[in-house]
Amino acid sequence: MKGLSLDLRLLRLIVMEPAATPAEARDLVCNPDPAEDRLEILDLVETILVYKFPALTREEVRVMLHLPETELTKTRFYQEVFGEGREEGREEGREEGRRQASIEILAQLLSAKLGPPSAALRARMESADIETLSHWCGRVLTADRLDDIFGEPH
Repeated sequence: MKGLSLDLRLLRLIVMEPAATPAEARDLVCNPDPAEDRLEILDLVETILVYKFPALTREEVRVMLHLPETELTKTRFYQEVFGEGREEGREEGREEGRRQASIEILAQLLSAKLGPPSAALRARMESADIETLSHWCGRVLTADRLDDIFGEPH
């Protein structure tokens, strides 16, 4: 709706019927007021759409707004989400690395004390979380049999 301030148009975008939202969002992004920063408008519209339509992917939002692929990647919202995802991925990688190292340490301790683990035991180790693996590693030191390590605590 031409004539309304940007703030009012954004507020209207938030409360309008979902079916009418894409057209209004496209108009806001594609025909910005010359006094406004287009990237800032895009960032605000994208944020509204993400909250209004939480099931949409970034690609679906881009298509809804008729934007080239690169334009959406410039928004603050995208950059923050991308950064958070990258950090979560790094943390998951570090956690998986610690888990794999724990599996190898446990396998080495078992081999040295009681012989190499069987395929079934190795599969059990592979499916364990890091806390369980750590617990099992500690039990190897005092174990005389596999049940002392992998059995229930007495």
